[in-house]
Amino acid sequence: MDGRTVARAALRGAGGGPVRGPAVVPDPVRRPDPTRASDPARRPAPAAATVAPDLAPLGQRFGGALLDGLLLSAVMLGAQFATGFVVPRPTTPQALAAYVAAMATVLGSVSLLALVYFTIGNARGQTLGKRLVGTRVVHYRTRERLGWSRGLARAAMLFVLGLPAGLGYLSVLGPERRGWHDLASNAVVVSVPARPRAA
Repeated sequence: MDGRTVARAALRGAGGGPVRGPAVVPDPVRRPDPTRASDPARRPAPAAATVAPDLAPLGQRFGGALLDGLLLSAVMLGAQFATGFVVPRPTTPQALAAYVAAMATVLGSVSLLALVYFTIGNARGQTLGKRLVGTRVVHYRTRERLGWSRGLARAAMLFVLGLPAGLGYLSVLGPERRGWHDLASNAVVVSVPARPRAA
């Protein structure tokens, strides 16, 4: 090999032309394995549902509902007790009809009183039971008061949930602790932070 041939080969290797070497085969595109995707053990775990930190615990909600129920039950028992002295015991068909009419009047009055009580409490944010346990019912998005229309809708839905032996109240066991009466009025029950005592 003469000098010219060696010089030309050096120029080609330095950039004068392409240097041929072993062919490099690119990696094929990796596609997901259908067998791995169908395996539930290999699937990524779903993200856990987040719960707002101000939501009232179920214990607080149950305590407030229990106190409200005891209050209304005391009113109803007092009305029945008073009616039992006013209306004589049903010994005749006429007396039985009078007794049934009196009890229906008592039940209707107490139900109307409960509807007004819960409507005012929902509209203003707190019933007596909620005030004692430290909870408040507010709008789901704005965290403001519900107002009278939503307060009435929530109170009416409470009666509907109580018809099947109270089983409708179990709807508060959902992830956001919102029962059907909360969903119907776009409401949520939150905890009220304790106010610091004045020095």
